[in-house]
Amino acid sequence: MPLSLGLGHGLCVASGVQNSGYTNTPSRTSALITEAAGGDRLEGIYVVAVHCGLRQGELLGLKWEDVEALQRHKVAQNAERLRLGGLWEDRDLVFPGERG
Repeated sequence: MPLSLGLGHGLCVASGVQNSGYTNTPSRTSALITEAAGGDRLEGIYVVAVHCGLRQGELLGLKWEDVEALQRHKVAQNAERLRLGGLWEDRDLVFPGERG
């Protein structure tokens, strides 16, 4: 059975198995999480697990300072994007190249 990763890669883990053509997209994955765990106090852990690929120990050890570090990175990236203006190629990447 094909393994469709939440980021739409459609990878298959078993050799010789044909991909059915169904690939999860971020919106499908979010909808699935909302349907399965919407309103659960741990909904956030499921979102991070699926979208970031963290293992259980990494998830349970995650601290706010880790998240804040990414927020600072995002602020710096936005400043760089504004500085570059039309030269920036926005591909919504967390760690883009020099121009997006």
